[in-house]
Amino acid sequence: MAAQKGKDLLLKIGDGLGAFVTVAGLRTRRIALNADTVDVTDAESAGRWRELLGGAGVRRASVSGTGIFKDQASDALLREAFFDGLLRDWQIIIPGLGMLAGPFQISNLDYRGEHSAEVTFDISLDSAGALTFTAIERNCLMANRKRGETEALLDGAPYTLCLTLGALAELESGMGTSDLIALAERFEANRLSARDILRIIGCGLRGAGHALSDEEVSRMKASGGFAGYVQIAADLLAATFGDEPEPHAANPRSPQDA
Repeated sequence: MAAQKGKDLLLKIGDGLGAFVTVAGLRTRRIALNADTVDVTDAESAGRWRELLGGAGVRRASVSGTGIFKDQASDALLREAFFDGLLRDWQIIIPGLGMLAGPFQISNLDYRGEHSAEVTFDISLDSAGALTFTAIERNCLMANRKRGETEALLDGAPYTLCLTLGALAELESGMGTSDLIALAERFEANRLSARDILRIIGCGLRGAGHALSDEEVSRMKASGGFAGYVQIAADLLAATFGDEPEPHAANPRSPQDA
């Protein structure tokens, strides 16, 4: 496996409503998994080697990070969780490996600033319940093509996309078309801008139940860069309309600039 980029190790905090927000401004992150050992060595242990009891120790995880304070949506969620002593569901995306998810409590939240420098913060989390691990593999994604669903890896995590009737209505409004026929004709013209592709992916994510704004989607990373975003949109349109459109960008900007 190729070396992975440290910036792709992401911390996402749950908003309590089922959506997750990436903690903004982080420069360094660290996750530590620990398991206590139970020593069962006795006088009959072979060769006086220590013996441990398998599966008996307490397991726990701790996460820490340092970054620049930007006063974004994630910062408000951090403050709320800390001052109210709330347990929040978190997702930790480990690039090339998988996603660790479960309840954590913020055990430390520090802010500091120098007179001639930016405000920074430190955060520490401790696991507060059972954690699950999902390996990042294509076969772990659960999209149902018969329902018009597709799958994609964004920020290294698996997502399902679906253009439901409500999502298509949102696309009609966002792309300035009068009805579904006009919308399909625009797709068939194979001339989509970066903003169009962003809208398609965003509507597909929201149609599948992910509470993500277009602004949040624009910051998510796809494998292959801009070509990866185009392929995600093309797969979603093919699953929705039953053909194989190949959208070409009218403007070669990435969705982050849309």
